Amino acid sequence: MSFLLRPWYLLYRAFARRMSWKLTLSHLIVAIICQTGYLLAIAFLILLYALSAGVDHFLALLASFSLFGIILALLVVFATGFVAFVAGFIMARIFERRLRQLERATEAIANGDLSARVVVTVPDEIGRVGERFNLLTARLGETDRARRVFVSNISHELRTPLAIIRGHVEAQLAREAGAPTPREALETIEREARTLSGLIDDLFTMTRIEEAALPLIAAPVSVGEVVAAAVAGIRPLATAQGRIAVQSLVPADLPRALADRARLGQILNNLLYNALRHIPDGGVIVVEGARTPDGAAVELAVTDTGTGIAPADLPHIFTRFYQGGEPDGAREAGGSGLGLAIVRQLVEAQGGTVRAESVLGQGTTIRFTLPRA
Repeated sequence: MSFLLRPWYLLYRAFARRMSWKLTLSHLIVAIICQTGYLLAIAFLILLYALSAGVDHFLALLASFSLFGIILALLVVFATGFVAFVAGFIMARIFERRLRQLERATEAIANGDLSARVVVTVPDEIGRVGERFNLLTARLGETDRARRVFVSNISHELRTPLAIIRGHVEAQLAREAGAPTPREALETIEREARTLSGLIDDLFTMTRIEEAALPLIAAPVSVGEVVAAAVAGIRPLATAQGRIAVQSLVPADLPRALADRARLGQILNNLLYNALRHIPDGGVIVVEGARTPDGAAVELAVTDTGTGIAPADLPHIFTRFYQGGEPDGAREAGGSGLGLAIVRQLVEAQGGTVRAESVLGQGTTIRFTLPRA
């Protein structure tokens, strides 16, 4: 048996490098197997006839089966195999052409051309692979654009405080006339160093969230206590900055949330400090809490009477470095442009949702939910 199968195995190995030849050979093998089955079935029927009709009748039947009949049978087998070969080859070339299109597009993506797409004409398995490929390529393009914007923005964010620090250091070393006093220079350097440190911490936090490496310990948390601590922490700064009132209106009977207490505090601090940077003197910041209508979650809202957000900017405020107009990375009042992006990721990492509401010139409300414990 191995002697009979080995030639087919070697032929298959020879055709293995081309999909079209492999499919053609497969069709040919199927055709030969079918023809062999037909011949075996005919032989079996002849054998049954011989057993039932006797040896004499069987020999007479064989004598009547002339050489012409044998040649005709072989021609039929050959013609059938040839038709199967041609049909299989044509079908295989069609499949191969579609796969080669996908191969060329993949090679283009590997070479950096993210505009490559596959033309999907037939909604079969290969067509669905092509649709998924196009979707993947589109998302890769979006990710690449976001990466470029991110690198540009982070470069700007790091360059600004470093330039300020370097300028003060050079002025002190040169002892130029009119240069700030050493104390003023050190205070500026210390402030910009804090800005750099905060930016690095934000980047580190965001990276750990995206890599699922940030430890999140979900446990029943008293939301009112965390809100009270966050409000008490920011109130002295708000008062000193411009007599800004910060209040907590979270009800005492608000159910506990299933969340990480430290990360909930980080969310509230980011929202409160963000509101503080966009509110005029004498403004008000209020933190409210309530159950969601279905009772499955706890909703917190941080509302300010600040400048508000333009409708065109509102859908983008949770994007990294976006600060209105264009996401050009320009810092505003000491902000890094990462606070709201971190808020969104921390909320979603704990199974919640976040959204923003704003009226230009009247104020902004950031609402987020956390699962109820």
